[in-house]
Amino acid sequence: MPLLLASLFAAKALRPDAFDDEANLRLVATALAELPLCLLEGLFAAALTLPGPTWRRRLIFVGIVVFVLALGGMWPLLQDEWLGPVLAWSLVGHALALAPLGAEHELEAARADAIAHDAADQVVLGGWSLVLGAAILLACWLPAGGSVEDAPWFLLALIGSLHFSLRAASIVYARRERFSVDRRRLLDRGWIQWLVRNLGRSGQRGYGD
Repeated sequence: MPLLLASLFAAKALRPDAFDDEANLRLVATALAELPLCLLEGLFAAALTLPGPTWRRRLIFVGIVVFVLALGGMWPLLQDEWLGPVLAWSLVGHALALAPLGAEHELEAARADAIAHDAADQVVLGGWSLVLGAAILLACWLPAGGSVEDAPWFLLALIGSLHFSLRAASIVYARRERFSVDRRRLLDRGWIQWLVRNLGRSGQRGYGD
C-alpha cells in the first residue's frame, strides 16, 4: 500500500496534468493524514508488547482502532463521502504494517516497534525532505520549464513519493529474515539519526523501551 501511494505521488511529479482537482485534493488529504497516523503507530506497537495470549493482543489491537475512530474524532471524517475513503485507506495501511504475521510474540513486537519508530522519525525527516525538495525544485524543475504556480504541487508530490517509498522500505526491512538476528530498523543509521536529532527529536529510544 505505501508503495502504491509512492507511485501515485511520483506520477503527480512527472505528469501533473494527468491529475484533476479532485485527485490533487485526495493526495493532499493522504499526506495530511500521515502525521497523526505515523505518531499513532506507537500505540499499536505498544499493544503488541503486552503479555498474554495472541488473541488478547489482537483484541487490544482492534480496540485501539475503535478508540481512534470513536473518540479520536475520525469517525465523522470517515463517514464523509469524499474524505472517508482516503482516511480509511491510510488507517488500514498503517494497521496492516504493524499486524503480527508470525507466532513469535517478542519478535513480532520488535518488528512493530521498529516500523513505528521509523514512522516517527519520518515525521521529523519531513522537514529535511522539504529542504531537499525545494533544492530540486530550484535546481532542476524550474530551470526545466516548470511553472511557479505548479511548484507547490511538485514539491508535495516529491515529498509524498519519498515518504511513502521510505515507508514501504521500512516495512520490508523489518519483515526480512535477518531482522530476527540484528533487530536493526531501516532508519537506524548514524547520519539519519543526526538529521532527526537536529530537528528536535532524540531518536534514541524505541516505543517499546
